[in-house]
Amino acid sequence: VQPMEMTPAEVWLTLARSARAVADLPAARSACRRGLDFVAQVARDHLDPVYREGWTQRNPVNAALAVLGAQLLR
Repeated sequence: VQPMEMTPAEVWLTLARSARAVADLPAARSACRRGLDFVAQVARDHLDPVYREGWTQRNPVNAALAVLGAQLLR
């Protein structure tokens, strides 16, 4: 079940943050990776190249996923 007011990336970000908060790093890494994969797939399959940077770096949820990914997926 996906909340209507959340994007898929926001759901994955929330799951990753929640898992990290309870020290479940494997689950946090998995959720973060799935969120990043979603962002990359949308950029690749649905966006004109001119919009990809904005989608991946300027969208606040997607940018937060990237930051969390840099911390968790080193």
